[in-house]
Amino acid sequence: MDTIPAFIEAGASAVGAGGALLKKDLIEANDWDGLTNIAQAFVDKVAEAREK
Repeated sequence: MDTIPAFIEAGASAVGAGGALLKKDLIEANDWDGLTNIAQAFVDKVAEAREK
């Protein structure tokens, strides 16, 4: 997630998330709120980078 701003600022229109987004421990624990929070953090980071 730390590299999102650099990719967006370099002109990327999207970024890959993979394992950083789908945490196995949260899935196994049925922690859907935890997964939602991670997904929202990714969305927020992209939006923030696009505002620059």
